[in-house]
Amino acid sequence: MHDAGETRALTLDHRMIHKDGNSVWIQSRPSVQRDPETGALIEAYDSLRDISAQKVLQLELQRREENFRLLTEGSADMVLRFDMSGKISFASHATCSLLGLEPEVVVGKRTEDFIHPEDYPGVLQHYTRLVVSRGDDRQPFEFRAIAQDGTVRTLQANPSVITDPTSGRVVEFLDVCRDITPMREAESRLQSAIDAKRSARE
Repeated sequence: MHDAGETRALTLDHRMIHKDGNSVWIQSRPSVQRDPETGALIEAYDSLRDISAQKVLQLELQRREENFRLLTEGSADMVLRFDMSGKISFASHATCSLLGLEPEVVVGKRTEDFIHPEDYPGVLQHYTRLVVSRGDDRQPFEFRAIAQDGTVRTLQANPSVITDPTSGRVVEFLDVCRDITPMREAESRLQSAIDAKRSARE
C-alpha cells in the first residue's frame, strides 16, 4: 500500500515572460497526485502566484544591504546592528581590530558580551532613553568594551533607532562605535604630568 493524496515537493521563485514582453516574478508550488494503491503518478499540477512587487522590494533591500556592507568595510569605526534584546545581526569588519573577532563570530552574540560589566547599566540607560524618545534623544556616549584577549578599550557610541514602518515601534538599533582609547590614554598621561608638576611645586 502507498500513501494517497497530494505530494508537494518545493516552492520555486522564477521569472516568466508576460505576453507584453516584460518579465514577471512568479512563485511556483508544484504538486503531484499519486495512485493510493500503486503510488503511480496520476497527475501533476502547479499553483502560480505573481510575486513581482514583493520580489522587487526584496531585491532592493538586498541591494541596500550590500551597499551598506561595502560602505562599512573600509571604516575604522565598528558598526553594529542589533535587536531589542541586544542580539547582533550585523557587524562590520572593524570588529577584528577592536574586539579581536571576525564579524561572522560577533553576529549572533549579544552586545552585553563585550561591554564592561561596570559600564553596562549606564549603556542600558542610554538605550532606554533612545527607545522612549523613539530616536529623538540621540546623544553620543562612552563605554568600555572588552576584547577577546581581555584588552579594555574605550569606545564612543553614536546609536540610532530602526522603527517598524507600520507601528512606528522601535525594533532595532544601529550603532557606530569609534575607538577613542588613544585619546583617553593621552589625556590621562597629560593629567598625570600636570598633577606631578603641581605636587612638585607644592
